[in-house]
Amino acid sequence: MTIPAPHLQDLVTGYLRGHPDEQSLLQPLLDRLAAGANVTDRREFDGHVTTSGVVINDADDVLLIHHLASGRWIQPGGHPEDSDRTLGQAVRREIAEETGVTELEVFGDGTPVHIDVHTIAARPDKNEPAHVHYDVRYLFRARGPVGLTLQAEEVGAAQWRSPSELGDPVLRARVLSSLGLPRQDRPADEDPYCALVVITDPAATKVLMHLRDDKPGIWAPGTWAPMSGGAEPDDPDPHATACRELREETGL
Repeated sequence: MTIPAPHLQDLVTGYLRGHPDEQSLLQPLLDRLAAGANVTDRREFDGHVTTSGVVINDADDVLLIHHLASGRWIQPGGHPEDSDRTLGQAVRREIAEETGVTELEVFGDGTPVHIDVHTIAARPDKNEPAHVHYDVRYLFRARGPVGLTLQAEEVGAAQWRSPSELGDPVLRARVLSSLGLPRQDRPADEDPYCALVVITDPAATKVLMHLRDDKPGIWAPGTWAPMSGGAEPDDPDPHATACRELREETGL
């Protein structure tokens, strides 16, 4: 195994102490580690570990790369290599290779900000079946002017963008929370987010929905949806946004 199993076990269990509701999601990874599976081997198609890093600059923007293979704007990252002894080392190497950024400060105690579990589609051209990635995500700060040197064979472009543009909603929420956004001195329209409220009946068989205006430019026009709406500058946090939208749209 490229990275020792005890390191990975300690990392996952430490993460779960802060996010116990994700135990069932990550238990298969812990079970595979306990069984001796090499979960850092990219040919381990019953599920293997990857890592990625959210890099934040002094303006509280995040570094996103245009990943050529997927065509998506994502945070830099990838698979561990034989030279890596920890996932922290692996993610720093991936960030340096893909963007040229090497001077990074870790947020907090270094515990991952998120461990995402997602399925990778089969790649018959590479003889790869569909398989699961456990992507261990770290949060870093890059201070001062940051020069970028892109890995041309994998990265088409790189940009500093608002953290609200992170594609994963859980990761986005945790990064915004780590930054204390939205803040009193930073209007919500600079870091837009949307709050959505789901209200069920006592039997949890029905959801309260409303018919959205059929207007161009709004989310899901002319459809039935739970109550939701974007943050306004006076909203101190997403909970306040949710309460305001619920009151405005239903009177509740």
